[in-house]
This record gives sequence, C-alpha cells and structure tokens, in this order.
Amino acid sequence: MRPTPSLFTSVRITLALLILTLCGSFWGVVYVGETKLEKLSLHQWLKSEAKRVTIETIEGNPDYQPAPEVFDYYKLTQPNVLPAWLAEYKKIGLYEHMLGAEDKHFIISRMPNSNILFYIVFKDNEDDFLDPYESEIYKNSMTIVIGATLIIFLYCYLLSLWLSHPLSILQAQARSVGLRNKKIKIETKYKETQNIEESLIKSQDDLEHFLQRENEFNRFASHELRTPIAVIAGSVELLKDVNFDPASRIGEKTVERMQSASKEMQLLTDAFLLLGKEHIAEDRIDKCDLGLIVENQIDKLSTLFRHQKVKVSYEEHDPESVESPVSFVTIAINNLLRNAFSYGEETIHIQLNQTRLIVNNQYGANKEDLAGYGVGLVIVERVSQKMGWSFSIDKNQNHFISQIDFSNTTKALENTHLGT
Repeated sequence: MRPTPSLFTSVRITLALLILTLCGSFWGVVYVGETKLEKLSLHQWLKSEAKRVTIETIEGNPDYQPAPEVFDYYKLTQPNVLPAWLAEYKKIGLYEHMLGAEDKHFIISRMPNSNILFYIVFKDNEDDFLDPYESEIYKNSMTIVIGATLIIFLYCYLLSLWLSHPLSILQAQARSVGLRNKKIKIETKYKETQNIEESLIKSQDDLEHFLQRENEFNRFASHELRTPIAVIAGSVELLKDVNFDPASRIGEKTVERMQSASKEMQLLTDAFLLLGKEHIAEDRIDKCDLGLIVENQIDKLSTLFRHQKVKVSYEEHDPESVESPVSFVTIAINNLLRNAFSYGEETIHIQLNQTRLIVNNQYGANKEDLAGYGVGLVIVERVSQKMGWSFSIDKNQNHFISQIDFSNTTKALENTHLGT
C-alpha cells in the first residue's frame, strides 16, 4: 500500500523547485544577454571601421586603414595576401571563426566603385576587450542571483509557514471533532480556513447532539418503559399461576393490562425514536384532539393512582386539535399528569384552554425535593424543543404548576419540512 503523501512536504518541495527554476532562469537570461551584448558590440565596431574605410577612400585617402594596434587590415589588391584560414571567406558579411582557442571576429566589405574586397580582423585577443566588463557583469549578476535566491527562499519559507500553520490547526481541530471535552473554536485568521473551522464546529455540534439524543433515548427508554414492561412481566407470571381462561374476570383483566402495556410501549418507542431523529417525516404527522387525549390520560392515571386518594379537577375551554405525531402529544400530556399524580396531594387542577394545558398540584413539605424536575419533565422539555412548543414549570408555595402550549406546532413542522 502506497504511503499517503504529506501536503506540507509537497508544498516545500514545490517551493524549492520554484526557487531553483527562478534562479536558473535568471542566470540563463544574464548569460545569454551578456553573450549577445558582446557580439553586438563587436559587430557594431567592425561595421563602424568598415564604414570609415569607405568614407576615407571616397574622400581621396585610399591608403587609410583601421587602428593597426587593434585590427589586421587586408585589401585584395594582390594575390596571397590573406592568411590561409581567412582565405576561405569570400563573401561580404560579419563572421566569427575559432582559430585554435581564439575566437576571431571579422568583417568583409567592398571598396567603393570597385570589386576589391577588404577584410578587417581583430588582432589576437583584441576582440576580448569586453572580458573585464563580462567579469564585472558576472560578479554583479552572481551577487544579484544570490541575493534574489535568499529573498525568494525567505519568502517561500514564510509562505510555507503561512500555509502550514493554519493547516496544522485544522489538522488538530479535525482530531478534536470526536472529543466531547474539547470544544473547537475559530483560531485561524483566513476566510477560507474559518469556513472549514465552522464546518468542523457544526460537525462537532451535530455529533454532540446525536450522542445527547442517544443518551437521552437510553435514559428515557429505561425510565418510561420500566412500568409497561413490569406490567407485562407480572401479567405473564399471573397467567402461569392460574388456569388461564380469557372469559374469566382475572383472564380478561390480565389480557387488557397486557394489551394496554403493549400499546404504551409501542407509543413510547415511537416517540423516543422520533425524538432521536433530526427531521420528522411528513407521514408521521396526524391531527391530534387535545381534549380527547387529556381525558383518556386522566382516566388511565386515575385508575393507576387510585390508592393515593387525590381529587382531580378538570376544566376545558374550546379545546383544539394540533398537527403533530400522536406519540409526542400523548407522551407530553401523560408525563405532565403522571408527575402531578406521583407527587400531588389533595387536589390536582387540570385546565385545557384551546391549546394550552395547565397542571397545578399541591405537594407536602416532605415532598418538596421530589416535586422538582424529574425525568418525565425532561422528556416533556425535549419534546417541546423538538416541536417548538412553549413549556414552563413554576413552584409557588406548596403548588407545583406546569404548563405547555401546543400552538406553535404548525410553525415547527414547517421548519422541519424545510429541513428535509
């Protein structure tokens, strides 16, 4: 399996190659430019001397010859005047000839008003008069190249740090996505990397919400399903101890209890599964009659808690229907009423005004700690947050008041549909 390449190493190698390419290109330009400049200078000097010979001849000075200390001058008025290597060139023009280790530059031109050719050739190493300047150019060029290389290297090094620092931060933050005890924060200063950090923060929040929903599902399920499971288990044990006859009073009552517990488990499981989902599918939404659900739950809990001898006062004013999963409405109402039946004394006042349910129960001083924020009310709060319902609790002297308003259900469902 091939090892995964490192982005930092790739960036550094790329920048190093860039430095070498730029420095090599710069040095190549200097060398080629200097060579061309030398050739142009030599040719220009030869042309100037040839032009001067032509002018002097026209002005009546045919014996004029270019500076003898610099040039060899040949005029073909006699045979065998030229050196052997130069005799090969017989056409007008500028030439360059390697004579051993010496690079000879010369020009061939024609005398005015005649067919006589003349040659102007640099003597020995006279055409190397630019060598000191070349050495100076090379020296200055080398200084510039070294300075430019250092500047480019420094810039590339800083660029590498600029790139690697935010990337290192992102790499560390990516490792922190799954760590619940380390919250990701915006630490880089660039727009692009901040967008990545925001995505990582969102991913971490989504993961935390998922884990929270998973933990709450386990906690809620263990709390709420305990009762129906115990009912079913007890009913099964009862059926083992008696001769089961569905038509008998005991058999009929036992079957009813098992059916009721099974329905309750199905309802609770459905609610907890929906609570764990990020979005609610549209086909899970039903029209729920609040008045009917409240009455059913009061009857059910009154039978279950009949031994507590509390009085129930129920009033309803124009109860309405709401669009919501039936399990959410049922579990919210059931937990509010169950909390009141569990901790209430004397009288429980229940009031349903259109979509607002208010439950007011008295509690004794010895139950003040128990009348607080139980798991049942935590479930109601989570369901309310999910659906956008308004939920609040208040303790006033010896009264515990909880209320929930289902009126925001439609808006919450609209947002849920947009999310899907």
